[in-house]
Amino acid sequence: MSPDTQAAIYSSIIRNWFLFGPIPVALMLYIGASPLHISIVVSMLSLAKPIEWVVPRLMRRFTDRKRMFIWCSMLELAFLVAAGPLALVMPVDWQLLVFIACYLLTAICMSISMAYWTSLIGDVIPREEHGAYFGNRQMISFLAGFIALIVGGVVLEWIGETLGFGLLYLSSAVLLVVRLFILRKYPNPPFVQSVETSLLRMMRKPLADHAFMKMTAFLAGFMFLMYFAAAQFSYILLRVLSIDPFWVTIVSAIAVGMQTIASSVWGRLTKKYPIRTLFIWTLLALTIVWLLFAGLMVLPALFLVMVIQAVSGVGLGGWRLFPLLYRLNAPHTERPAYSGMFNALIGLAGFIGGFLGGFVYDHTESIWMQSIGIPVTIGLLLLVLTGIAPYAIPHLNRLEKEQAEERKLLRFLKKMEKRSNRNLTRIEKGLTRMEKRITALQGTV
Repeated sequence: MSPDTQAAIYSSIIRNWFLFGPIPVALMLYIGASPLHISIVVSMLSLAKPIEWVVPRLMRRFTDRKRMFIWCSMLELAFLVAAGPLALVMPVDWQLLVFIACYLLTAICMSISMAYWTSLIGDVIPREEHGAYFGNRQMISFLAGFIALIVGGVVLEWIGETLGFGLLYLSSAVLLVVRLFILRKYPNPPFVQSVETSLLRMMRKPLADHAFMKMTAFLAGFMFLMYFAAAQFSYILLRVLSIDPFWVTIVSAIAVGMQTIASSVWGRLTKKYPIRTLFIWTLLALTIVWLLFAGLMVLPALFLVMVIQAVSGVGLGGWRLFPLLYRLNAPHTERPAYSGMFNALIGLAGFIGGFLGGFVYDHTESIWMQSIGIPVTIGLLLLVLTGIAPYAIPHLNRLEKEQAEERKLLRFLKKMEKRSNRNLTRIEKGLTRMEKRITALQGTV
């Protein structure tokens, strides 16, 4: 197992405990957070994404990508692990403020470290192996997150929130130290810098790529709508539907488990189908998630949420993989600029969507609107966007486009061959009937 995959396992455990899912939401509710506060924290990662705009310029000054990635990723997880304990020891009036500040620092460090990681790992892994490698890497890290969520839910249920959170934070601190030793084993290939020295000129490269910018603008709109409701997902389960925190953790683990399976499947499918087609299927799965909330009118909430989380896991497995493959496919020296532009616009759209969604939920008292009306409306709007996705998302490269056109031509020829065979069969049957009639007429004569 590569050092990159080993490090991903430890970071996945920590993030699934304190960055994603119901456990940090339960902690925020414990210290008195409102839906708007939850939206701000959940959307914090998106808020920090525009920082990636300046990373290409930062790479010209700090060219040792391995060292920068190690420092930023360690600071990211250190702030994340420190958020809960620092908030809990503060006076009540300061708890939420300190918690949000720690998450903001986590998000900033994570954005910088991910930009360095994308550039570094893109050089380490051969381009023809990107789909399979990152699919398997995500599968293993999601599996670790799946187990972590279940363990975290059991700890909080059996030991209690006070001791349970303390044990999880202590375990995370130990994992953080172990992960540091693993990161030191990372390869560090030479960094080929962009020929441009100005940040503005660097960013002109992705802006001039019309196909890339059209896809980015489309996905930013999709992210805006999705995060409008997604930022409130755990709140809907915990407060609106009144599902027990233990079961919320279990159904969240189902989503992570499905991501584990889906990531490997999506990665393998890249060898058989165009990545553009698989990406559109991913968007359709994410759309179905919100349409399924209509089932709350006739189905038990817990059962339906399990189905929703399973479908969500399938979609998120592709969402984490395919945009990464598009960014890694950018010109080698301009990869940081492409990645920065993409993440900045997507992140900004996600934060605005999540913030507005939290504001709407904060001022909506109708249980029906919070649990069915708003999610289903978002689903219908996402369905419209998914319908125009083929016109907004380009093929990954010229070879994939040619292969897709070739497959389309082969399907057309196969269809025409079947039609011709049916016509020949029909003609043969007609001739046989005519021969029988002629024979019958000759017999009567």
